[in-house]
Amino acid sequence: MRRLFFLIGIVLVIGFALAVWSIPRTVHSLPVFLGVGDRVGFNLDGNALYMGKGLAGSVAERGFEVTNPYNETVYVRIVTEGDLAPWLTVVPSVSMRMGPNEKKMVVIRGQIPFNALDGDYNGTIRIVFYWDNPLFF
Repeated sequence: MRRLFFLIGIVLVIGFALAVWSIPRTVHSLPVFLGVGDRVGFNLDGNALYMGKGLAGSVAERGFEVTNPYNETVYVRIVTEGDLAPWLTVVPSVSMRMGPNEKKMVVIRGQIPFNALDGDYNGTIRIVFYWDNPLFF
């Protein structure tokens, strides 16, 4: 009977630890804008990721720096949402481990489909910082 309680205790402790590790520490949201039209343009504003305007079938890229604000290793996941999500690719990867106070360059690549209609499209990029968990990530 003692052994059973011990095993149940171990399972509960491990389950709790895994649950805590899977809760995001911080989430940063960044609006993303991309226009489709008959000319090419760009915007250098710093409060959002403006990818400019491109022709249908073209590629727009925009880079930014991700900084780990913590004094410990974290797992970072970059999630795209909204109308632009199917067009966006994160380079080098949508998920990465970052050391304490480490900085990494990330490029968002927007592949405008050939059949895209002229107009303005938007979405959101979420940069999610998790506790570093070697079991999950």
